Amino acid sequence: MLKKTFWQLARNIGLLVAMGGFCVVGSTQTAQAQAAVCPPGQDCPCTWSAWVDRDDPTGVGDFEDLASLYKEKKIACPRPTAIQCRYKGGAVWGSQVLPQGAGGSPPAGYVCNVSVGGTCTNVKTQPPGTQAKPTCKDSEIRVCCPSLK
Repeated sequence: MLKKTFWQLARNIGLLVAMGGFCVVGSTQTAQAQAAVCPPGQDCPCTWSAWVDRDDPTGVGDFEDLASLYKEKKIACPRPTAIQCRYKGGAVWGSQVLPQGAGGSPPAGYVCNVSVGGTCTNVKTQPPGTQAKPTCKDSEIRVCCPSLK
């Protein structure tokens, strides 16, 4: 039992370290970078995209949704295994790694998950915004797509 728990912890730490990695869509990390983020004897779980921002916080909100980003070829996969969300150029405020679940606490009105992407709805923010005066901040996301073998 202790041995299994140790390897589960090592895998989770490897995924967290991988979330700190950075590469552009379609390219792979160098062997040296892969060795730093992958536990010994494990395959790298995914490859990170660049930070992407397809929408501005106008209208009803700010929508960095996966379906649109994939259709516009801004991300390489329709179903990523991890996501990070942040205000444009700022610190990460939300993330999710499958199958562990969500990390961070997205602000009111914001969603950050591997099913939808990163979204913000003005009327759900605190204080609530409107279409005429949105309160969502411009956000961007990056996703980790399963490595192709």
